[in-house]
Amino acid sequence: MNKNIKKLKNIKGIYLILDRKLAGERSYREIIEKTSKHGVKIVQLREKGITDRQYIETAIEIKDVCRKNNVLFIVNDRIDIALASKADGVHLGQDDMPVEYARKILGKNKIIGISAGNEEELKYALNSDVDYISPGPVFPTATKNDAGKPIGIEFVKLTLSKTDKPVIPIGGIDLQNVRELSKIGINKVAVISAILKANNIETETLTLYQNLLKPFHNR
Repeated sequence: MNKNIKKLKNIKGIYLILDRKLAGERSYREIIEKTSKHGVKIVQLREKGITDRQYIETAIEIKDVCRKNNVLFIVNDRIDIALASKADGVHLGQDDMPVEYARKILGKNKIIGISAGNEEELKYALNSDVDYISPGPVFPTATKNDAGKPIGIEFVKLTLSKTDKPVIPIGGIDLQNVRELSKIGINKVAVISAILKANNIETETLTLYQNLLKPFHNR
């Protein structure tokens, strides 16, 4: 097993998705350096409205920051950007390049994750050569306009029951509800606004991380 895929399986913590609008005056570098010390283990770059040149330059910079801080780096959708920046992997939506073609391009050593928002999408994910599945949105979210209706905790339970691959829920996850996920056995969650909108991203990240792992520490 590739070391990054093995690392992904063993990680317990936060998968932070970067958003240029929500980042505000903070640079991506600052966000990664501060949050990686308090529970962020994976970072995803998701950019809209910039040129490919800007995208690649941003991805290379983030990859270097992630390497220095022992954080996995994932690029959303763009397989070409992931390859050019030497990212650890790519996250695909159901309407992106089919997994079988993405795997041929990326090879076995890159991480491929996929979203699943209903049972049909989950079935596709389960039958694909992916390394993790992100069910969502679990809770209501305003971060992504096309996120769809919340799938709820039961769908996350269903996903967990059908695979031994990492399950990383996404959508509206914050301090108020992360314990609901940790109680059913989730040890990795994807977040955006819960951290990026916080006044103190270090404190928010640490508290979220502690709440996520509290049931595990109590066992």
